[in-house]
Amino acid sequence: MQKLRWHEMTAPEIEDAVREGHDVIFLPLGSVEMHGPHMLTGCDTYIAEALCLLMARRAGGLVLPPVHYSWPGATRNFAGTIRISQEETTRYIEAIVRSLVEQGFKKILLVSGHGGYRWLGPGFAREFFERTAVPVIFMDVGMFRDGPQLSRVFEGKDGSYREASLLLGALHILGKDGLLDLSGVQEDVAKQPTPSFGRVARYGVIGHDCGTLEQHVAPRKDASRDKGVEYLKLLADRFAQLSSDLDGYLEFLSKKQSRS
Repeated sequence: MQKLRWHEMTAPEIEDAVREGHDVIFLPLGSVEMHGPHMLTGCDTYIAEALCLLMARRAGGLVLPPVHYSWPGATRNFAGTIRISQEETTRYIEAIVRSLVEQGFKKILLVSGHGGYRWLGPGFAREFFERTAVPVIFMDVGMFRDGPQLSRVFEGKDGSYREASLLLGALHILGKDGLLDLSGVQEDVAKQPTPSFGRVARYGVIGHDCGTLEQHVAPRKDASRDKGVEYLKLLADRFAQLSSDLDGYLEFLSKKQSRS
């Protein structure tokens, strides 16, 4: 069976895998932060890593060790959260990507399970392309909710249920089911810091901090591992043709650059 995890392979094994066509490189992006009173601080990283493994199996590729530390956002004041700035996060990701480019890799996917990267990832991908002409792809688990199959999985459920289900599903995919048991948690409601914040946030983005554990992720004891697995597999299926599509785009860019 083809190995998928970069850090569990020798240098010759990586060279052989790339020669055999496993040249799509997946970098899971996560965080170490508070996730309510009931979920693991590594929640986002586990979700990103599980999705990367599923995608690598379908599209062909290798999965780098996850990036655990990042800019967390509104959970910075709670125990369990490790905070580095947006600038430090971006510089670290760029250093990893530049190293891959220097080794000749052209198909690089940054796969995020952490909401903070939705502010950082798109800008990085665009700016890196403008500086290097290398089209790094950024994607986030929470950005792809369109389509009847995806929307059906968590229909009628809130974000706290969805994230808990994704974590349970990811742990199952990674063979870590025993790390989390939500059966005994007490349900709660995710309240906004103040009613006025909720009203202002409808118009755009404004700085804020979570005031309670539940404001980030409220406890949901009925979260479903099976629905989490289903959703992650559906996401991976959507990218099953990614490698060939990316080949076509790279060919287009190569021809465009040769004409300029």
